[in-house]
Amino acid sequence: MMPPALERGVEGLRAQLDQEVAAGCISADSRAAFLRQLVEGLTLNSGLAQKIVLGPYFSEDYIDIGGPVELYLAYPLAPAHPGDYSHGYVERTIHLVATGSGGRGRLVAGRPHAVGAAVPNELPTPPFKVHEADPSRLVRLFFVVRYEVQESGGGRDHNAALLTAETQVELARASARLARDPAACAQLDIAGATCQPVPLAVELEARVKVQVDGRDVAVPLPATVAMALGNDSPGDLRVYRDYKGRLVPVSADGGTAALMNLRLIGGEQIFTRK
Repeated sequence: MMPPALERGVEGLRAQLDQEVAAGCISADSRAAFLRQLVEGLTLNSGLAQKIVLGPYFSEDYIDIGGPVELYLAYPLAPAHPGDYSHGYVERTIHLVATGSGGRGRLVAGRPHAVGAAVPNELPTPPFKVHEADPSRLVRLFFVVRYEVQESGGGRDHNAALLTAETQVELARASARLARDPAACAQLDIAGATCQPVPLAVELEARVKVQVDGRDVAVPLPATVAMALGNDSPGDLRVYRDYKGRLVPVSADGGTAALMNLRLIGGEQIFTRK
């Protein structure tokens, strides 16, 4: 576990950089590049490195989407069994396709497909739909404390929210509002920002993109090498990261066991020569 003082320092650094971006002093791309270069140039615990680059998910409750981070959406296949994935489920991947600099992009969902059951003639209507036609946006996934959202048809619990904004200033304002009052997502009154509550029956999570033996793999957070490999047993395990434009091997005291526990920041290349 990260010492509280160190955790506060990381969060303070990221908050200061966010303020600089919102004020127009630096670009969002420069901020992202700086954080990656900081990690590349120092010998850090992999959990600390991941938190510096990807943000304080599960402590400050959010993670930014874009670059090596994408969204994974899943929901039950059988409408008669809401929340029950044992009857099969539908899954799809959602990417933020960059539309210029500044971290903005358009959300584009891949083709949905059924898992764990025979493919029906028609997939059920998703209980949560990502707005793909929105203009270029900044996107942030919030993990919030479970609470009840009152709607015209009654109450509905949810524990995640998808926040979008047109500018860094709006994103910061909306994030601060959600941090104070997660229920504000249902009726967010900040111009330029939108918030979609994610029903409990829907799985919406952030995944980090890496390569394993030349194939693309998206790994759910906390995203370790072991999670990327799944059930595969590595032989000569090697992990490479970009360092100033070239791939360099990641060394870890403890050999293969330590590399298996390495936290990923996205873009790593993993090889498991048998």
